[in-house]
Amino acid sequence: MSDLKLKLKRIDPVKYSFLSAVTIAVFSIILMLISFILGRLFGGIIGGMFLSALVSSEGGIQAMIIAPIVYFIFGFIFSFILISIYNFFLKKAGGLYITFEQSPDNDISRIGGE
Repeated sequence: MSDLKLKLKRIDPVKYSFLSAVTIAVFSIILMLISFILGRLFGGIIGGMFLSALVSSEGGIQAMIIAPIVYFIFGFIFSFILISIYNFFLKKAGGLYITFEQSPDNDISRIGGE
């Protein structure tokens, strides 16, 4: 089959920023859980040292609640700014050509549809 060449002229900054912010927030939850569990484990092993004072249950739980919210907010803001700048350069460059492989099971009339 032949290749399908399309031109990217604009990316929706709100949708992309939302998806990016959700992804960053989910990863921050995973990282917070890992650091909370490892911190409690090593804090218990060291016993009474500085590390165990840093990893109290209250601080760890508060961080697991606050961090994803903060990461979501800043992830959205910075992604929005980045995509807006990217769209500016796409407009100045006249777009970006992307080549797709065309096969019998993907119909060109479905492009852009939900």
